[in-house]
Amino acid sequence: MRAFLATTVAVLFAIGIGVAVVAHTGLSKAQLGSGTSLAGRTSRPQSGELHLASGHSTASFTIVALSPPTHTYDVLVETGASADLSVHFQTWYGQRLWVQYSTRGSLASDCKVAGKSMACLQHFPALEAQCPGRWNVVASKKSGPAVNVRIVVTFQTVRGDLPAGSVTRC
Repeated sequence: MRAFLATTVAVLFAIGIGVAVVAHTGLSKAQLGSGTSLAGRTSRPQSGELHLASGHSTASFTIVALSPPTHTYDVLVETGASADLSVHFQTWYGQRLWVQYSTRGSLASDCKVAGKSMACLQHFPALEAQCPGRWNVVASKKSGPAVNVRIVVTFQTVRGDLPAGSVTRC
Protein backbone atom coordinates (compact mmCIF):
# COMPACT_ATOMS: atom_id res chain seq x y z
CA MET A 1 0.00 0.00 0.00
CA ARG A 2 2.90 2.39 0.74
CA ALA A 3 4.24 1.96 -2.78
CA PHE A 4 0.79 2.77 -4.13
CA LEU A 5 0.58 5.89 -1.98
CA ALA A 6 4.06 6.98 -3.04
CA THR A 7 2.94 7.22 -6.68
CA THR A 8 -0.46 8.81 -6.16
CA VAL A 9 -1.54 12.20 -7.39
CA ALA A 10 -1.13 15.11 -4.98
CA VAL A 11 -3.71 17.85 -5.28
CA LEU A 12 -2.39 21.11 -3.85
CA PHE A 13 -4.79 23.98 -3.32
CA ALA A 14 -3.99 27.67 -3.07
CA ILE A 15 -7.24 28.54 -1.27
CA GLY A 16 -7.06 32.32 -1.49
CA ILE A 17 -6.84 32.37 -5.27
CA GLY A 18 -8.94 29.29 -6.10
CA VAL A 19 -6.33 27.57 -8.27
CA ALA A 20 -5.56 23.85 -8.12
CA VAL A 21 -2.26 22.42 -9.21
CA VAL A 22 -2.25 18.72 -10.06
CA ALA A 23 1.05 16.91 -9.86
CA HIS A 24 1.76 13.21 -10.45
CA THR A 25 4.88 11.15 -10.63
CA GLY A 26 5.33 11.02 -14.39
CA LEU A 27 2.22 13.08 -15.24
CA SER A 28 2.35 16.85 -15.60
CA LYS A 29 -0.59 19.25 -15.41
CA ALA A 30 -0.47 19.51 -19.22
CA GLN A 31 -0.64 15.71 -19.57
CA LEU A 32 -3.72 15.55 -17.31
CA GLY A 33 -5.45 18.17 -19.43
CA SER A 34 -5.83 21.91 -19.70
CA GLY A 35 -8.97 21.90 -17.53
CA THR A 36 -7.09 21.22 -14.29
CA SER A 37 -7.20 24.86 -13.24
CA LEU A 38 -10.30 25.54 -11.15
CA ALA A 39 -12.26 28.77 -10.92
CA GLY A 40 -14.08 29.86 -7.80
CA ARG A 41 -13.49 28.90 -4.16
CA THR A 42 -12.33 25.33 -3.68
CA SER A 43 -13.38 23.07 -0.82
CA ARG A 44 -11.07 20.72 1.04
CA PRO A 45 -10.64 17.54 -1.03
CA GLN A 46 -12.48 14.46 0.24
CA SER A 47 -10.72 11.21 -0.59
CA GLY A 48 -10.85 7.48 -0.05
CA GLU A 49 -8.41 4.68 -0.68
CA LEU A 50 -10.16 1.46 -1.60
CA HIS A 51 -9.04 -2.11 -2.22
CA LEU A 52 -10.97 -4.11 -4.82
CA ALA A 53 -10.38 -7.87 -4.41
CA SER A 54 -9.69 -10.12 -7.40
CA GLY A 55 -12.68 -11.03 -9.56
CA HIS A 56 -15.95 -9.11 -9.19
CA SER A 57 -15.52 -6.55 -6.41
CA THR A 58 -17.05 -3.34 -5.05
CA ALA A 59 -15.91 -0.94 -2.34
CA SER A 60 -17.10 2.49 -1.20
CA PHE A 61 -16.54 5.45 1.12
CA THR A 62 -18.73 8.40 2.10
CA ILE A 63 -18.33 12.09 1.28
CA VAL A 64 -20.40 15.11 2.22
CA ALA A 65 -21.57 16.69 -1.02
CA LEU A 66 -21.82 20.46 -0.94
CA SER A 67 -24.90 21.98 -2.54
CA PRO A 68 -24.72 20.62 -6.13
CA PRO A 69 -26.69 23.54 -7.63
CA THR A 70 -24.06 26.01 -6.36
CA HIS A 71 -20.91 23.90 -6.77
CA THR A 72 -19.08 22.22 -9.60
CA TYR A 73 -16.92 19.25 -8.72
CA ASP A 74 -13.85 17.41 -9.92
CA VAL A 75 -13.18 13.71 -9.42
CA LEU A 76 -9.70 12.25 -9.64
CA VAL A 77 -9.41 8.45 -9.88
CA GLU A 78 -5.95 6.90 -9.42
CA THR A 79 -5.24 3.21 -9.90
CA GLY A 80 -2.98 0.73 -11.65
CA ALA A 81 -2.53 1.19 -15.39
CA SER A 82 -4.09 -2.20 -16.18
CA ALA A 83 -7.19 -1.76 -13.99
CA ASP A 84 -10.65 -1.60 -15.51
CA LEU A 85 -13.11 -0.18 -13.02
CA SER A 86 -16.10 2.13 -12.82
CA VAL A 87 -16.94 4.82 -10.26
CA HIS A 88 -20.28 6.38 -9.33
CA PHE A 89 -21.93 8.38 -6.56
CA GLN A 90 -24.92 6.93 -4.73
CA THR A 91 -26.85 9.79 -3.10
CA TRP A 92 -28.73 9.50 0.19
CA TYR A 93 -32.02 9.79 -1.75
CA GLY A 94 -31.26 6.95 -4.18
CA GLN A 95 -29.88 8.76 -7.26
CA ARG A 96 -26.91 7.14 -9.04
CA LEU A 97 -24.53 9.65 -10.65
CA TRP A 98 -21.89 8.11 -12.91
CA VAL A 99 -18.38 9.50 -12.60
CA GLN A 100 -16.27 7.08 -14.64
CA TYR A 101 -17.87 4.30 -16.71
CA SER A 102 -14.54 2.62 -17.38
CA THR A 103 -10.86 3.38 -16.97
CA ARG A 104 -10.05 1.56 -20.23
CA GLY A 105 -11.10 1.82 -23.86
CA SER A 106 -13.03 4.61 -25.57
CA LEU A 107 -14.83 5.62 -22.35
CA ALA A 108 -11.51 6.51 -20.70
CA SER A 109 -10.66 9.64 -22.69
CA ASP A 110 -9.79 11.55 -19.49
CA CYS A 111 -7.32 8.91 -18.24
CA LYS A 112 -3.55 9.26 -18.54
CA VAL A 113 -1.08 6.41 -18.00
CA ALA A 114 2.48 6.78 -16.72
CA GLY A 115 4.34 3.53 -16.20
CA LYS A 116 2.25 1.29 -13.95
CA SER A 117 -0.06 4.10 -12.75
CA MET A 118 -3.15 5.71 -14.23
CA ALA A 119 -4.93 8.96 -13.31
CA CYS A 120 -8.40 9.90 -14.57
CA LEU A 121 -9.61 13.46 -13.97
CA GLN A 122 -13.25 14.34 -14.64
CA HIS A 123 -14.79 17.83 -14.36
CA PHE A 124 -18.53 18.10 -13.63
CA PRO A 125 -20.91 21.08 -13.86
CA ALA A 126 -23.25 22.33 -11.17
CA LEU A 127 -26.16 19.91 -10.85
CA GLU A 128 -29.34 21.92 -10.30
CA ALA A 129 -31.53 18.83 -9.77
CA GLN A 130 -29.39 17.22 -7.02
CA CYS A 131 -29.32 17.62 -3.23
CA PRO A 132 -26.41 18.04 -0.81
CA GLY A 133 -25.60 15.61 1.97
CA ARG A 134 -23.91 12.26 2.43
CA TRP A 135 -23.10 10.47 -0.82
CA ASN A 136 -21.35 7.13 -1.19
CA VAL A 137 -18.50 7.01 -3.69
CA VAL A 138 -18.58 3.49 -5.16
CA ALA A 139 -15.81 1.83 -7.18
CA SER A 140 -16.41 -1.55 -8.80
CA LYS A 141 -14.90 -3.95 -11.29
CA LYS A 142 -16.25 -7.07 -12.98
CA SER A 143 -13.10 -9.18 -13.18
CA GLY A 144 -9.31 -9.18 -13.05
CA PRO A 145 -6.70 -9.11 -10.32
CA ALA A 146 -6.99 -7.19 -7.06
CA VAL A 147 -6.38 -3.46 -7.40
CA ASN A 148 -6.05 -0.40 -5.16
CA VAL A 149 -7.85 2.78 -6.14
CA ARG A 150 -7.69 6.30 -4.71
CA ILE A 151 -10.56 8.69 -5.41
CA VAL A 152 -10.44 12.42 -4.63
CA VAL A 153 -13.59 14.59 -4.86
CA THR A 154 -13.26 18.39 -4.71
CA PHE A 155 -16.18 20.84 -4.88
CA GLN A 156 -15.80 24.43 -6.19
CA THR A 157 -18.20 27.29 -5.55
CA VAL A 158 -19.95 28.50 -8.71
CA ARG A 159 -19.61 32.23 -9.25
CA GLY A 160 -22.72 34.21 -10.03
CA ASP A 161 -26.37 33.82 -9.12
CA LEU A 162 -28.58 31.00 -10.30
CA PRO A 163 -31.90 31.88 -11.93
CA ALA A 164 -34.84 31.93 -9.51
CA GLY A 165 -36.50 28.53 -9.26
CA SER A 166 -33.54 26.65 -10.76
CA VAL A 167 -32.52 25.02 -7.48
CA THR A 168 -34.21 21.78 -6.39
CA ARG A 169 -35.81 21.84 -2.95
CA CYS A 170 -34.31 19.00 -0.91
